[in-house]
Amino acid sequence: MNRGVKLVATALILVTVTAAIGFLANLTNPVAVIRNLSISITLGVVAAMVLFVTVVPALKITIDSGFEELGLDRHKRALGHGRFLKPLLSRSVTLARRGAPMVLVVAVLVGALGGAAWFGLDEESYQSADGDVAEWKQQLPGPIGWETHPLGTQFQVEDSFAPATVEEAVEEPILIEGSVTDDDALEDVQSGVDEIEGAGIVFDQPDARAVRSPVTAMQQVAERDDSFATVFEQADTDGNGVPDRNLKEVYDAFYTAAPQTAAQVLERSDDGYQSMLVTVSLAADYSDADSTVAVLDRAGAIMDGDGSRSVTVAGNFAIGEAQQDVIVGGILTTMAIALGAIILTLAVVFRIMHGSATLGLAVSIPIALVVGLVIGGMYLLSIPLTLLTALLMSLVVGLGVDYNIHLGDRFADERREGKTVFEALDAAVTGTGGALLGSTLTSAGAFATLTLVPHPQMQSFGSIVVVALTTSFLVSVLVLPSLLVLWDRYSPGAVTAAPSSDAMPQD
Repeated sequence: MNRGVKLVATALILVTVTAAIGFLANLTNPVAVIRNLSISITLGVVAAMVLFVTVVPALKITIDSGFEELGLDRHKRALGHGRFLKPLLSRSVTLARRGAPMVLVVAVLVGALGGAAWFGLDEESYQSADGDVAEWKQQLPGPIGWETHPLGTQFQVEDSFAPATVEEAVEEPILIEGSVTDDDALEDVQSGVDEIEGAGIVFDQPDARAVRSPVTAMQQVAERDDSFATVFEQADTDGNGVPDRNLKEVYDAFYTAAPQTAAQVLERSDDGYQSMLVTVSLAADYSDADSTVAVLDRAGAIMDGDGSRSVTVAGNFAIGEAQQDVIVGGILTTMAIALGAIILTLAVVFRIMHGSATLGLAVSIPIALVVGLVIGGMYLLSIPLTLLTALLMSLVVGLGVDYNIHLGDRFADERREGKTVFEALDAAVTGTGGALLGSTLTSAGAFATLTLVPHPQMQSFGSIVVVALTTSFLVSVLVLPSLLVLWDRYSPGAVTAAPSSDAMPQD
Protein backbone atom coordinates (compact mmCIF):
# COMPACT_ATOMS: atom_id res chain seq x y z
CA MET A 1 0.00 0.00 0.00
CA ASN A 2 2.91 2.32 0.76
CA ARG A 3 4.34 1.82 -2.71
CA GLY A 4 0.93 2.11 -4.34
CA VAL A 5 0.03 5.35 -2.60
CA LYS A 6 3.38 6.88 -3.50
CA LEU A 7 2.87 5.96 -7.14
CA VAL A 8 -0.61 7.43 -7.47
CA ALA A 9 -0.37 10.28 -4.97
CA THR A 10 1.29 12.64 -7.45
CA ALA A 11 -1.27 11.86 -10.12
CA LEU A 12 -4.11 12.29 -7.61
CA ILE A 13 -2.78 15.67 -6.58
CA LEU A 14 -2.51 16.70 -10.22
CA VAL A 15 -6.04 15.46 -10.90
CA THR A 16 -7.31 17.45 -7.92
CA VAL A 17 -5.50 20.59 -9.04
CA THR A 18 -6.77 20.37 -12.62
CA ALA A 19 -10.33 19.60 -11.51
CA ALA A 20 -10.18 22.55 -9.11
CA ILE A 21 -8.93 24.78 -11.93
CA GLY A 22 -11.80 23.63 -14.11
CA PHE A 23 -14.40 24.50 -11.50
CA LEU A 24 -12.79 27.65 -10.11
CA ALA A 25 -12.65 29.06 -13.63
CA ASN A 26 -16.39 29.55 -13.08
CA LEU A 27 -15.55 32.39 -10.73
CA THR A 28 -15.43 34.52 -13.88
CA ASN A 29 -19.05 33.63 -14.62
CA PRO A 30 -21.44 36.56 -14.02
CA VAL A 31 -24.09 34.24 -12.53
CA ALA A 32 -23.72 34.07 -8.73
CA VAL A 33 -25.25 30.59 -8.42
CA ILE A 34 -22.59 29.11 -10.71
CA ARG A 35 -19.80 30.89 -8.81
CA ASN A 36 -21.03 29.54 -5.47
CA LEU A 37 -21.44 26.01 -6.82
CA SER A 38 -17.93 26.05 -8.27
CA ILE A 39 -16.46 26.84 -4.85
CA SER A 40 -18.46 24.19 -2.98
CA ILE A 41 -17.69 21.48 -5.56
CA THR A 42 -13.99 22.35 -5.49
CA LEU A 43 -14.01 21.86 -1.71
CA GLY A 44 -15.59 18.46 -2.30
CA VAL A 45 -12.89 17.50 -4.79
CA VAL A 46 -10.12 18.44 -2.36
CA ALA A 47 -11.83 16.52 0.44
CA ALA A 48 -12.09 13.45 -1.80
CA MET A 49 -8.36 13.57 -2.56
CA VAL A 50 -7.54 13.69 1.16
CA LEU A 51 -9.79 10.68 1.79
CA PHE A 52 -8.23 8.72 -1.09
CA VAL A 53 -4.71 8.98 0.36
CA THR A 54 -5.67 8.50 4.02
CA VAL A 55 -8.96 6.79 4.84
CA VAL A 56 -9.21 4.56 1.75
CA PRO A 57 -5.75 2.93 2.20
CA ALA A 58 -6.48 2.41 5.90
CA LEU A 59 -9.80 0.72 5.12
CA LYS A 60 -8.20 -1.42 2.43
CA ILE A 61 -5.45 -2.64 4.77
CA THR A 62 -7.90 -3.28 7.61
CA ILE A 63 -10.36 -5.21 5.46
CA ASP A 64 -7.69 -7.26 3.65
CA SER A 65 -5.97 -8.09 6.95
CA GLY A 66 -9.26 -9.31 8.36
CA PHE A 67 -9.90 -11.54 5.33
CA GLU A 68 -6.35 -12.96 5.47
CA GLU A 69 -6.79 -13.84 9.13
CA LEU A 70 -9.78 -15.89 8.02
CA GLY A 71 -7.58 -17.70 5.50
CA LEU A 72 -8.80 -15.88 2.37
CA ASP A 73 -6.19 -15.03 -0.24
CA ARG A 74 -6.29 -11.31 -1.12
CA HIS A 75 -3.62 -11.41 -3.85
CA LYS A 76 -5.43 -10.28 -6.98
CA ARG A 77 -4.39 -9.60 -10.52
CA ALA A 78 -4.80 -6.04 -11.84
CA LEU A 79 -8.07 -5.45 -13.71
CA GLY A 80 -6.28 -4.64 -16.96
CA HIS A 81 -4.37 -7.94 -16.89
CA GLY A 82 -7.47 -10.08 -17.12
CA ARG A 83 -7.80 -12.82 -19.71
CA PHE A 84 -10.14 -10.89 -21.98
CA LEU A 85 -9.44 -7.27 -21.05
CA LYS A 86 -5.67 -7.20 -21.54
CA PRO A 87 -5.77 -8.17 -25.27
CA LEU A 88 -8.53 -5.64 -25.81
CA LEU A 89 -6.64 -2.78 -24.17
CA SER A 90 -3.38 -3.76 -25.87
CA ARG A 91 -4.97 -3.17 -29.26
CA SER A 92 -4.78 0.58 -28.70
CA VAL A 93 -0.99 0.22 -28.40
CA THR A 94 -0.97 -1.76 -31.63
CA LEU A 95 -3.02 1.00 -33.23
CA ALA A 96 -0.52 3.62 -32.04
CA ARG A 97 2.38 1.52 -33.39
CA ARG A 98 0.84 1.10 -36.85
CA GLY A 99 -0.81 4.45 -37.48
CA ALA A 100 -0.32 7.10 -34.81
CA PRO A 101 -0.58 10.06 -37.25
CA MET A 102 -3.79 8.73 -38.77
CA VAL A 103 -5.31 8.23 -35.31
CA LEU A 104 -4.65 11.87 -34.46
CA VAL A 105 -6.05 13.11 -37.78
CA VAL A 106 -9.27 11.17 -37.28
CA ALA A 107 -9.49 12.33 -33.65
CA VAL A 108 -9.08 15.99 -34.63
CA LEU A 109 -11.76 15.69 -37.33
CA VAL A 110 -14.22 14.00 -34.97
CA GLY A 111 -13.54 16.52 -32.21
CA ALA A 112 -13.96 19.45 -34.59
CA LEU A 113 -17.25 18.02 -35.87
CA GLY A 114 -18.49 17.66 -32.30
CA GLY A 115 -17.38 21.18 -31.40
CA ALA A 116 -19.23 22.58 -34.42
CA ALA A 117 -22.45 21.22 -32.90
CA TRP A 118 -22.16 24.03 -30.31
CA PHE A 119 -23.94 26.37 -32.71
CA GLY A 120 -26.82 23.90 -33.00
CA LEU A 121 -27.48 23.53 -29.26
CA ASP A 122 -30.72 24.90 -27.91
CA GLU A 123 -30.58 27.50 -25.14
CA GLU A 124 -33.04 27.36 -22.26
CA SER A 125 -33.12 29.21 -18.97
CA TYR A 126 -34.47 26.14 -17.22
CA GLN A 127 -35.68 22.67 -18.18
CA SER A 128 -39.07 22.25 -16.57
CA ALA A 129 -40.72 18.89 -15.94
CA ASP A 130 -44.07 18.07 -17.50
CA GLY A 131 -45.12 15.71 -14.72
CA ASP A 132 -45.28 12.68 -17.03
CA VAL A 133 -43.63 9.46 -15.85
CA ALA A 134 -43.05 6.55 -18.24
CA GLU A 135 -45.19 3.55 -17.40
CA TRP A 136 -42.21 1.22 -17.06
CA LYS A 137 -40.69 3.55 -14.44
CA GLN A 138 -43.91 3.38 -12.43
CA GLN A 139 -43.73 -0.41 -12.52
CA LEU A 140 -40.26 -0.61 -10.98
CA PRO A 141 -40.35 -2.42 -7.62
CA GLY A 142 -40.20 -0.88 -4.17
CA PRO A 143 -38.64 2.50 -3.50
CA ILE A 144 -37.11 2.87 -6.97
CA GLY A 145 -40.51 3.04 -8.63
CA TRP A 146 -41.75 6.51 -9.59
CA GLU A 147 -45.24 7.87 -9.13
CA THR A 148 -46.98 10.55 -11.15
CA HIS A 149 -46.77 13.99 -9.62
CA PRO A 150 -49.51 16.60 -9.24
CA LEU A 151 -47.34 18.79 -11.45
CA GLY A 152 -48.72 16.87 -14.42
CA THR A 153 -52.24 17.82 -13.41
CA GLN A 154 -51.15 21.42 -13.09
CA PHE A 155 -49.89 21.49 -16.68
CA GLN A 156 -53.07 19.78 -17.86
CA VAL A 157 -55.16 22.48 -16.18
CA GLU A 158 -53.00 25.23 -17.72
CA ASP A 159 -53.33 23.68 -21.17
CA SER A 160 -57.06 23.05 -20.93
CA PHE A 161 -58.13 26.27 -19.24
CA ALA A 162 -56.64 29.38 -20.81
CA PRO A 163 -56.49 32.65 -18.84
CA ALA A 164 -59.98 34.05 -18.48
CA THR A 165 -58.93 37.69 -18.66
CA VAL A 166 -56.13 39.79 -20.06
CA GLU A 167 -54.99 40.51 -16.52
CA GLU A 168 -54.22 36.80 -16.01
CA ALA A 169 -52.10 36.51 -19.16
CA VAL A 170 -48.33 36.94 -19.26
CA GLU A 171 -47.41 40.60 -19.71
CA GLU A 172 -44.28 41.86 -21.42
CA PRO A 173 -43.51 45.60 -21.11
CA ILE A 174 -41.59 47.48 -23.81
CA LEU A 175 -39.88 50.73 -22.81
CA ILE A 176 -39.24 53.39 -25.48
CA GLU A 177 -36.83 56.15 -24.47
CA GLY A 178 -35.45 59.14 -26.32
CA SER A 179 -37.13 61.37 -28.88
CA VAL A 180 -40.72 60.42 -28.09
CA THR A 181 -42.10 63.77 -29.30
CA ASP A 182 -40.86 63.38 -32.88
CA ASP A 183 -43.67 63.37 -35.41
CA ASP A 184 -43.07 59.72 -36.33
CA ALA A 185 -42.79 58.43 -32.75
CA LEU A 186 -46.35 57.14 -32.32
CA GLU A 187 -46.46 55.88 -35.92
CA ASP A 188 -43.35 53.77 -35.27
CA VAL A 189 -44.76 52.48 -31.99
CA GLN A 190 -48.00 51.45 -33.67
CA SER A 191 -46.09 49.72 -36.49
CA GLY A 192 -44.19 47.72 -33.87
CA VAL A 193 -47.46 46.76 -32.18
CA ASP A 194 -48.85 45.66 -35.55
CA GLU A 195 -45.78 43.41 -35.96
CA ILE A 196 -46.50 41.74 -32.60
CA GLU A 197 -50.19 41.27 -33.34
CA GLY A 198 -49.41 39.90 -36.78
CA ALA A 199 -47.20 37.19 -35.22
CA GLY A 200 -50.21 35.77 -33.41
CA ILE A 201 -48.70 35.85 -29.92
CA VAL A 202 -51.09 38.44 -28.44
CA PHE A 203 -53.83 37.31 -26.05
CA ASP A 204 -56.96 37.17 -28.19
CA GLN A 205 -60.31 37.69 -26.49
CA PRO A 206 -63.39 39.65 -27.57
CA ASP A 207 -63.82 43.05 -25.92
CA ALA A 208 -60.35 42.88 -24.37
CA ARG A 209 -57.39 45.15 -25.02
CA ALA A 210 -54.31 42.91 -25.13
CA VAL A 211 -52.04 45.84 -25.96
CA ARG A 212 -51.80 48.97 -23.84
CA SER A 213 -49.80 51.77 -25.43
CA PRO A 214 -49.95 55.57 -25.65
CA VAL A 215 -52.03 55.19 -28.81
CA THR A 216 -54.64 52.82 -27.32
CA ALA A 217 -54.80 54.88 -24.12
CA MET A 218 -55.36 58.09 -26.09
CA GLN A 219 -58.03 56.43 -28.20
CA GLN A 220 -59.90 55.37 -25.06
CA VAL A 221 -59.77 58.88 -23.59
CA ALA A 222 -60.81 60.42 -26.90
CA GLU A 223 -63.96 58.29 -26.91
CA ARG A 224 -65.22 59.99 -23.75
CA ASP A 225 -63.59 63.44 -23.87
CA ASP A 226 -64.62 65.62 -26.81
CA SER A 227 -62.03 68.30 -26.11
CA PHE A 228 -59.14 65.84 -26.24
CA ALA A 229 -60.72 64.06 -29.19
CA THR A 230 -60.48 67.31 -31.20
CA VAL A 231 -56.76 67.69 -30.43
CA PHE A 232 -56.20 63.98 -31.19
CA GLU A 233 -57.92 64.15 -34.59
CA GLN A 234 -56.20 67.38 -35.65
CA ALA A 235 -52.81 65.76 -35.01
CA ASP A 236 -53.72 62.77 -37.21
CA THR A 237 -53.04 64.00 -40.76
CA ASP A 238 -53.52 60.67 -42.56
CA GLY A 239 -56.63 59.51 -40.68
CA ASN A 240 -55.20 56.18 -39.48
CA GLY A 241 -56.01 56.86 -35.84
CA VAL A 242 -52.41 57.65 -34.87
CA PRO A 243 -51.24 61.28 -34.31
CA ASP A 244 -48.27 62.18 -36.49
CA ARG A 245 -47.64 65.86 -35.71
CA ASN A 246 -47.51 68.25 -32.76
CA LEU A 247 -47.07 65.31 -30.40
CA LYS A 248 -45.98 67.49 -27.47
CA GLU A 249 -49.29 69.36 -27.61
CA VAL A 250 -51.15 66.05 -27.90
CA TYR A 251 -49.34 64.69 -24.83
CA ASP A 252 -50.10 67.91 -22.89
CA ALA A 253 -53.78 67.63 -23.72
CA PHE A 254 -53.69 63.94 -22.81
CA TYR A 255 -52.29 64.69 -19.35
CA THR A 256 -54.91 67.46 -18.89
CA ALA A 257 -57.80 65.17 -19.85
CA ALA A 258 -56.68 61.99 -17.98
CA PRO A 259 -53.52 62.50 -15.94
CA GLN A 260 -53.60 59.07 -14.24
CA THR A 261 -54.10 57.22 -17.52
CA ALA A 262 -51.41 59.28 -19.25
CA ALA A 263 -48.91 58.63 -16.46
CA GLN A 264 -49.22 54.88 -17.07
CA VAL A 265 -47.95 55.13 -20.65
CA LEU A 266 -45.99 58.42 -20.81
CA GLU A 267 -43.19 59.65 -18.57
CA ARG A 268 -43.20 63.44 -18.06
CA SER A 269 -40.66 65.52 -16.16
CA ASP A 270 -39.62 69.16 -15.96
CA ASP A 271 -37.49 68.58 -19.06
CA GLY A 272 -40.40 67.31 -21.09
CA TYR A 273 -41.45 63.82 -22.15
CA GLN A 274 -38.77 61.17 -21.58
CA SER A 275 -40.23 57.78 -22.44
CA MET A 276 -43.26 55.70 -23.41
CA LEU A 277 -44.42 52.29 -22.24
CA VAL A 278 -46.13 49.60 -24.26
CA THR A 279 -47.49 46.57 -22.40
CA VAL A 280 -48.42 43.44 -24.34
CA SER A 281 -50.51 40.57 -22.92
CA LEU A 282 -49.20 37.39 -24.51
CA ALA A 283 -50.84 34.09 -25.36
CA ALA A 284 -47.58 32.24 -24.66
CA ASP A 285 -45.77 30.40 -21.90
CA TYR A 286 -42.12 29.99 -20.96
CA SER A 287 -41.63 27.14 -23.42
CA ASP A 288 -42.25 29.72 -26.19
CA ALA A 289 -39.85 32.29 -24.72
CA ASP A 290 -37.28 32.08 -27.54
CA SER A 291 -39.69 32.71 -30.38
CA THR A 292 -41.71 35.26 -28.39
CA VAL A 293 -38.68 37.38 -27.52
CA ALA A 294 -37.56 37.23 -31.15
CA VAL A 295 -40.89 38.75 -32.23
CA LEU A 296 -40.67 41.42 -29.53
CA ASP A 297 -37.12 42.28 -30.59
CA ARG A 298 -38.26 42.74 -34.19
CA ALA A 299 -41.04 45.01 -33.00
CA GLY A 300 -38.53 46.96 -30.92
CA ALA A 301 -36.36 47.49 -33.98
CA ILE A 302 -39.35 49.06 -35.71
CA MET A 303 -40.26 51.24 -32.74
CA ASP A 304 -36.80 52.82 -32.51
CA GLY A 305 -37.37 54.48 -35.89
CA ASP A 306 -34.11 55.82 -37.27
CA GLY A 307 -32.26 55.03 -34.06
CA SER A 308 -33.18 58.23 -32.25
CA ARG A 309 -35.05 56.18 -29.64
CA SER A 310 -33.90 53.34 -27.40
CA VAL A 311 -36.26 50.38 -27.10
CA THR A 312 -35.94 47.78 -24.33
CA VAL A 313 -38.09 44.69 -23.88
CA ALA A 314 -38.16 44.39 -20.09
CA GLY A 315 -40.45 41.47 -19.18
CA ASN A 316 -39.68 38.08 -17.67
CA PHE A 317 -39.30 36.44 -21.07
CA ALA A 318 -36.73 38.98 -22.22
CA ILE A 319 -34.85 38.95 -18.92
CA GLY A 320 -34.67 35.16 -19.00
CA GLU A 321 -33.27 35.20 -22.53
CA ALA A 322 -30.75 37.88 -21.59
CA GLN A 323 -29.60 35.81 -18.63
CA GLN A 324 -29.22 32.80 -20.91
CA ASP A 325 -27.00 34.82 -23.24
CA VAL A 326 -24.85 35.80 -20.25
CA ILE A 327 -24.60 32.16 -19.20
CA VAL A 328 -23.55 31.01 -22.67
CA GLY A 329 -20.92 33.73 -22.85
CA GLY A 330 -19.74 32.70 -19.39
CA ILE A 331 -19.35 29.09 -20.53
CA LEU A 332 -16.98 30.05 -23.32
CA THR A 333 -14.94 32.29 -21.03
CA THR A 334 -14.79 29.61 -18.36
CA MET A 335 -13.65 26.90 -20.75
CA ALA A 336 -10.98 29.13 -22.29
CA ILE A 337 -9.58 30.09 -18.88
CA ALA A 338 -9.73 26.51 -17.57
CA LEU A 339 -8.05 25.05 -20.65
CA GLY A 340 -5.26 27.63 -20.59
CA ALA A 341 -4.62 27.24 -16.86
CA ILE A 342 -4.61 23.42 -16.98
CA ILE A 343 -2.26 23.27 -19.96
CA LEU A 344 0.16 25.68 -18.28
CA THR A 345 -0.04 23.80 -14.97
CA LEU A 346 0.66 20.41 -16.54
CA ALA A 347 3.56 21.79 -18.57
CA VAL A 348 5.19 23.17 -15.43
CA VAL A 349 4.50 20.11 -13.26
CA PHE A 350 5.68 17.59 -15.85
CA ARG A 351 8.81 19.66 -16.38
CA ILE A 352 9.54 19.42 -12.67
CA MET A 353 8.52 15.78 -12.27
CA HIS A 354 9.73 14.21 -15.48
CA GLY A 355 12.01 16.80 -17.03
CA SER A 356 9.73 17.50 -19.99
CA ALA A 357 7.25 20.35 -20.33
CA THR A 358 6.22 19.06 -23.76
CA LEU A 359 5.06 15.81 -22.18
CA GLY A 360 2.69 17.87 -20.04
CA LEU A 361 1.42 19.57 -23.19
CA ALA A 362 0.90 16.20 -24.88
CA VAL A 363 -1.09 14.95 -21.91
CA SER A 364 -3.30 18.06 -21.81
CA ILE A 365 -4.06 18.37 -25.54
CA PRO A 366 -6.82 15.70 -25.52
CA ILE A 367 -8.94 17.94 -23.24
CA ALA A 368 -10.11 19.86 -26.28
CA LEU A 369 -11.09 16.61 -27.98
CA VAL A 370 -13.16 15.52 -24.98
CA VAL A 371 -14.94 18.88 -24.86
CA GLY A 372 -15.78 18.60 -28.56
CA LEU A 373 -17.10 15.06 -28.14
CA VAL A 374 -19.26 16.05 -25.17
CA ILE A 375 -20.75 18.96 -27.11
CA GLY A 376 -21.50 16.57 -29.96
CA GLY A 377 -23.09 14.18 -27.47
CA MET A 378 -25.26 16.99 -26.10
CA TYR A 379 -26.43 17.76 -29.63
CA LEU A 380 -27.26 14.13 -30.42
CA LEU A 381 -29.09 13.68 -27.10
CA SER A 382 -30.93 17.03 -27.51
CA ILE A 383 -29.52 18.40 -24.23
CA PRO A 384 -29.88 22.22 -24.17
CA LEU A 385 -27.59 24.82 -22.65
CA THR A 386 -28.97 25.76 -19.24
CA LEU A 387 -27.67 27.03 -15.91
CA LEU A 388 -26.89 23.44 -14.89
CA THR A 389 -25.24 22.32 -18.11
CA ALA A 390 -23.15 25.50 -18.07
CA LEU A 391 -21.63 24.37 -14.77
CA LEU A 392 -21.10 20.85 -16.10
CA MET A 393 -19.00 22.14 -19.01
CA SER A 394 -16.25 22.96 -16.52
CA LEU A 395 -16.61 19.44 -15.14
CA VAL A 396 -15.95 18.18 -18.66
CA VAL A 397 -12.67 20.09 -18.76
CA GLY A 398 -11.60 18.50 -15.48
CA LEU A 399 -12.66 14.99 -16.48
CA GLY A 400 -11.07 15.34 -19.89
CA VAL A 401 -7.60 15.55 -18.40
CA ASP A 402 -7.85 13.34 -15.29
CA TYR A 403 -7.51 9.99 -17.06
CA ASN A 404 -4.76 11.37 -19.28
CA ILE A 405 -2.75 12.46 -16.24
CA HIS A 406 -2.85 8.97 -14.73
CA LEU A 407 -1.88 7.27 -17.98
CA GLY A 408 0.72 9.88 -18.95
CA ASP A 409 2.36 9.77 -15.53
CA ARG A 410 2.53 5.97 -15.65
CA PHE A 411 4.02 6.10 -19.15
CA ALA A 412 6.72 8.52 -17.96
CA ASP A 413 7.56 6.26 -15.00
CA GLU A 414 7.90 3.24 -17.26
CA ARG A 415 10.12 5.10 -19.75
CA ARG A 416 12.24 6.33 -16.89
CA GLU A 417 12.81 2.71 -15.87
CA GLY A 418 14.34 1.98 -19.28
CA LYS A 419 11.42 0.42 -21.14
CA THR A 420 10.87 1.12 -24.81
CA VAL A 421 8.06 3.38 -25.94
CA PHE A 422 5.65 0.56 -26.73
CA GLU A 423 6.57 -1.46 -23.66
CA ALA A 424 5.86 1.60 -21.53
CA LEU A 425 2.58 2.20 -23.36
CA ASP A 426 1.52 -1.41 -22.95
CA ALA A 427 2.22 -1.29 -19.21
CA ALA A 428 0.37 2.02 -18.86
CA VAL A 429 -2.66 1.06 -20.94
CA THR A 430 -3.16 -2.42 -19.49
CA GLY A 431 -2.23 -1.49 -15.91
CA THR A 432 -3.43 2.04 -15.32
CA GLY A 433 -5.90 1.83 -18.20
CA GLY A 434 -7.57 -1.16 -16.58
CA ALA A 435 -8.03 0.77 -13.35
CA LEU A 436 -9.43 3.70 -15.32
CA LEU A 437 -11.91 1.36 -16.99
CA GLY A 438 -13.13 0.19 -13.59
CA SER A 439 -13.46 3.80 -12.47
CA THR A 440 -15.37 4.69 -15.62
CA LEU A 441 -17.79 1.79 -15.33
CA THR A 442 -18.62 2.42 -11.67
CA SER A 443 -18.89 6.21 -11.97
CA ALA A 444 -20.80 6.18 -15.24
CA GLY A 445 -23.11 3.48 -13.91
CA ALA A 446 -23.90 5.57 -10.85
CA PHE A 447 -24.63 8.72 -12.83
CA ALA A 448 -26.61 6.77 -15.42
CA THR A 449 -29.26 6.07 -12.78
CA LEU A 450 -30.11 9.78 -12.85
CA THR A 451 -31.71 9.21 -16.26
CA LEU A 452 -34.46 7.33 -14.39
CA VAL A 453 -35.50 10.53 -12.62
CA PRO A 454 -38.54 11.96 -14.45
CA HIS A 455 -37.12 15.47 -14.58
CA PRO A 456 -35.19 16.77 -17.61
CA GLN A 457 -32.71 18.73 -15.49
CA MET A 458 -31.54 15.60 -13.66
CA GLN A 459 -31.59 13.55 -16.85
CA SER A 460 -29.37 16.12 -18.56
CA PHE A 461 -27.03 16.11 -15.57
CA GLY A 462 -26.64 12.32 -15.63
CA SER A 463 -26.32 12.13 -19.41
CA ILE A 464 -23.59 14.77 -19.68
CA VAL A 465 -21.48 13.20 -16.91
CA VAL A 466 -21.84 9.73 -18.45
CA VAL A 467 -20.83 11.06 -21.88
CA ALA A 468 -17.90 12.96 -20.35
CA LEU A 469 -16.64 9.94 -18.41
CA THR A 470 -16.98 7.59 -21.37
CA THR A 471 -15.33 9.88 -23.89
CA SER A 472 -12.54 10.77 -21.44
CA PHE A 473 -11.70 7.09 -20.99
CA LEU A 474 -11.86 6.34 -24.72
CA VAL A 475 -9.64 9.31 -25.55
CA SER A 476 -7.09 8.31 -22.89
CA VAL A 477 -6.70 4.73 -24.16
CA LEU A 478 -7.26 5.27 -27.89
CA VAL A 479 -5.85 8.71 -28.73
CA LEU A 480 -3.31 9.51 -26.02
CA PRO A 481 -1.07 6.48 -26.79
CA SER A 482 -0.68 7.68 -30.39
CA LEU A 483 0.05 11.18 -29.15
CA LEU A 484 2.70 9.85 -26.77
CA VAL A 485 4.31 7.85 -29.57
CA LEU A 486 4.66 11.00 -31.67
CA TRP A 487 5.85 12.96 -28.64
CA ASP A 488 8.59 10.41 -27.97
CA ARG A 489 9.52 10.39 -31.63
CA TYR A 490 9.78 14.15 -32.20
CA SER A 491 10.26 15.70 -28.75
CA PRO A 492 13.71 17.31 -28.37
CA GLY A 493 13.85 16.25 -24.72
CA ALA A 494 13.33 13.03 -22.83
CA VAL A 495 12.17 11.89 -19.44
CA THR A 496 15.10 12.82 -17.22
CA ALA A 497 13.82 12.70 -13.65
CA ALA A 498 15.72 10.12 -11.68
CA PRO A 499 13.66 7.26 -10.25
CA SER A 500 13.39 6.75 -6.52
CA SER A 501 14.41 3.44 -5.02
CA ASP A 502 10.98 2.51 -3.74
CA ALA A 503 8.73 3.92 -6.45
CA MET A 504 8.86 1.10 -8.97
CA PRO A 505 5.95 1.17 -11.42
CA GLN A 506 3.33 -1.35 -10.35
CA ASP A 507 -0.19 -2.17 -11.54
